[in-house]
Amino acid sequence: LDPVDIASLRARMRGASETYLDEVGAALAIVRDGDDGGEMKRLAEFYRAAWDGGDDRLGRVLRFWSGSPHVDATRWYEVMPVAADVCVHQVKSHACGNQLDVPRACFEENGGSPVELATALFVAATLNGDAYGLV
Repeated sequence: LDPVDIASLRARMRGASETYLDEVGAALAIVRDGDDGGEMKRLAEFYRAAWDGGDDRLGRVLRFWSGSPHVDATRWYEVMPVAADVCVHQVKSHACGNQLDVPRACFEENGGSPVELATALFVAATLNGDAYGLV
């Protein structure tokens, strides 16, 4: 799998405030690089998911989001904040439109964090695989 250029992907994101889009970009970097506390690796073990190279993890999140593990420079990647009090298990994708519904609870101004958002994206991609949808 080719490495995903997060900066190129971030440049193709729209639909939410710039702050929210920046947080999604930061969360994608955490998915790729792992978190300092190792929580995502523990989740991978819990779900019996591969803790392979970071680019593969990031590609799985992108596939969950858009249906493809590659950034398409001709398409927009939509981030739609939705009302939800919980971050994890509430992320939903609409791959046909490259849309990711992300609970407002995942974002810092609502008590979330980039690590929590990264965890939510990782769990959604891990549990859904190529099936897309809600986890």
